[in-house]
Amino acid sequence: FMSQDEFELNFVSKDELDLKSMEGQTTRYRRAPAYAPTASDLQAFAGRYTSDEVGSAFKVVPGKDGLVVHLEGSSGKGSEIRPVSRDIFQVSRVTVRFLRDKDGKVVAFEYSNPLVRNIRYTRASGK
Repeated sequence: FMSQDEFELNFVSKDELDLKSMEGQTTRYRRAPAYAPTASDLQAFAGRYTSDEVGSAFKVVPGKDGLVVHLEGSSGKGSEIRPVSRDIFQVSRVTVRFLRDKDGKVVAFEYSNPLVRNIRYTRASGK
């Protein structure tokens, strides 16, 4: 995971920065707007989500400061993920990005960590 890549950071403002790669490609990054969900907001994410790709399911419930995700079949108590922005939650280096349909209803999420990216879990019907 270590490389000799060189890069340049340019802080455009307190909320934006540009990263210029050694190949000359510039990518702009922006600070996510603050998000403090209400209990009702968190309830909109609750449900069971499944992935045919990896053959597993998660149960998502509102938690104290975010959402609690529990891998079905595991004996642990689950992990609390905290809001980063409206539909993005994170704990450590795990990111969960919820997806909505055209009516704004949460229908799926994409799970990413340092080893896998964007594994899709679809909300099971009934919630």
